[in-house]
Amino acid sequence: MATVTDAENENATLSGLRIDLDKTDRHIVALLAKRIELVRKIEEAKFSKGESILREETEQEKLGKIATQAQKRGLSVQFVEGLFYSLFSESCRVQAKQRDQRNGLNPLPDNETEDERYRRLKQNLLNLTDQLLPEYKNTYNLDSFGTISYLDFEKDVLKTEISTAVSLGNNELAIDLGCGVGLVSFSMTPHFERVMGFDISPSMIKQASFVRQSTGLDTLRASFEVLDIEDGLPLESESVSFVAMTMGTASDIKNIRRVLASIKRVLKKDGRFVLSFYNSAALFYRWSLPWQVSLMAEINPIDHCLNVHVGDRIFQLYARPYTKREVRKLLTKEGFRISSLYTYPALAAILPNELFYGVDEAQKASHRREVRTAVIQEDETKKTIQQIDKGLVDSDMGAYILVTGRKT
Repeated sequence: MATVTDAENENATLSGLRIDLDKTDRHIVALLAKRIELVRKIEEAKFSKGESILREETEQEKLGKIATQAQKRGLSVQFVEGLFYSLFSESCRVQAKQRDQRNGLNPLPDNETEDERYRRLKQNLLNLTDQLLPEYKNTYNLDSFGTISYLDFEKDVLKTEISTAVSLGNNELAIDLGCGVGLVSFSMTPHFERVMGFDISPSMIKQASFVRQSTGLDTLRASFEVLDIEDGLPLESESVSFVAMTMGTASDIKNIRRVLASIKRVLKKDGRFVLSFYNSAALFYRWSLPWQVSLMAEINPIDHCLNVHVGDRIFQLYARPYTKREVRKLLTKEGFRISSLYTYPALAAILPNELFYGVDEAQKASHRREVRTAVIQEDETKKTIQQIDKGLVDSDMGAYILVTGRKT
């Protein structure tokens, strides 16, 4: 019978500590990225006030506070000061580069109207999908636990609502508003006679149509069309059995009342809907967190827009968050009957992503005992956070509002 030697135990302990160290290093890198993001916002505030980038008295004051903190934690003051001198230098470089770009070819208008701003942010969305469609298909959402957790929850809610609609014989036409590359549309094709996906982005619709043709079978029940849904829905009245508007899309629309009126017009009596909004009362927005969270997109309360993270880039798009009370008022005023009103996720939205993804692929490939243990611990952490978040769905703390209901 094989026994575990002291040497093997020591090696396992050392390897486990190295995994923890790697996780800590990843968190440090994520914190540096968060700091640069804040530095960019500070430059914007300085620019609006006509302030210069470098303010030596402020930097010296910061260094004094940092040195005191370093001493309290038993760190070398000289080492920490050297580290932060480098950080300050990089911050100045980033801010100077950003200011040079602003003063270059494409400065923002000085007196931009609200409509002009909306058109600009909507164009940002089109530019984002045109330039980043390959990354969107391959990596979007795959390494942000908060977003993944929300999509899993949303999928379960959709499944329940679709099952209810089908059980009542309401299974003719389903529509997916803001369909992207058609993931939700394709998930609905086994349950409805027809599915139609609408999106403002030609690039997304082109990709969805390609997938439809290349896979066949149930996906052939789906069709896709480029459409700005604020212009209305090109469908007959009372012709739709089910409406899906997922992943915060309802907050991406400025004139949501017009879209809700269109949804009401095309829905059959007792036709059901699932709509997703960003939640302005979310726990995520109540605190100023000193780390990057595990969401691919979040409301920027300073610039009043949506920040979408793709790799090391941030794209600003239009978005208007709502409270649960505002969503309820919007829908009841249009004559909809609300079945459920959830918010999700709360905790997963505020925790750093490194908490959930500390073991890299190379480590996993080694199949060492301590690596398997670390992976199991990460999976347990994910499940625990999801369980807690599911217990908070009736609160107002989740990052998204997910509302279901029917037309009466």
